[in-house]
Amino acid sequence: MQEFLLTLLVIFILFGVFRRMMFGSFYAAMQKHQRDLQKKEEEERRRKREGKIFIEKVKPGSLSQADDEGFADYEELK
Repeated sequence: MQEFLLTLLVIFILFGVFRRMMFGSFYAAMQKHQRDLQKKEEEERRRKREGKIFIEKVKPGSLSQADDEGFADYEELK
């Protein structure tokens, strides 16, 4: 009976170790992803408060001709 209990205990310990080895990095990646999402949501909430105006500064020279390609001239139709 003692041998059975000892064997059962060793199996549970080994199962826990193997489970952490196989799925530990997956769980860590999922937790990191969740933290990143929460951080982004918090920044968005802080950034977009109702009634406040926020201006984002653009570095000179960072805009190129490619940025203007998506816009078409406005023409009034009658």
